[in-house]
Amino acid sequence: MNGGSSLRTRQATKATVAAVILFAITTVHHVYGAYVYNTSWRLHAPLISGFATALLFALMQLIRTSSGDRVGLMARRAFIWTTFLIPFLGFGVFDTTMRRTSCATWRTCGYR
Repeated sequence: MNGGSSLRTRQATKATVAAVILFAITTVHHVYGAYVYNTSWRLHAPLISGFATALLFALMQLIRTSSGDRVGLMARRAFIWTTFLIPFLGFGVFDTTMRRTSCATWRTCGYR
């Protein structure tokens, strides 16, 4: 393993830790909200977080074992997209949009 791929692996490990922490906080937040506000639709977040965490660990394993070939390159690209798309678009944009539209339209947001 050369210095560049070792650096990429360390950076990917740091990104994985940060993403897993974000997924854990998001899971606690959504489970708490589902319990307190009796809104079971919030329980989708732990499923997505669990899937994303498993996917990130699988991609990390591919990055470590196939760092110099085409599989490693594809794993790195999938890793970057996964760490961006799920937290930002999946939780940030989607949840904000759904909360605003459902609260404004049907008054079903569950906040008191």
